[in-house]
Amino acid sequence: MAMSLKRSVTYPVWMRTRFLVAVVPLALLALCAAAGGSGSSGWQQVQGLGPHTRVHIKSDKENVICFIHSVDEQQLTCGRSETIGSPVLVFPREQIKSIKLSLRVPGAATRVGYVSDIFDGQLVYQR
Repeated sequence: MAMSLKRSVTYPVWMRTRFLVAVVPLALLALCAAAGGSGSSGWQQVQGLGPHTRVHIKSDKENVICFIHSVDEQQLTCGRSETIGSPVLVFPREQIKSIKLSLRVPGAATRVGYVSDIFDGQLVYQR
């Protein structure tokens, strides 16, 4: 009579650690490569950004972080802050070199100053 016994295999801790150290970085690298190549960075994606989206714009004349008001086929309009009546900036499309989503870093970095302006997010548009 053959009995089937469920056998539970436990691996030593060092073996599990080596597996994780070897496999996890490769998996993350593959995910990053797939995410980087799959995004489109056209003007249509810029037009799809909602109002009050915080972006970092590099143009021929200046680099600025602002909040989108509107985007049409010819230009992007944004404000320096989200408050009503803040100075409005208008960027003609042909002057814009790149647009990235601008991330705010929570915690101590925001209290230091504009350290969070260094941390840009996803590239949305590049000429």
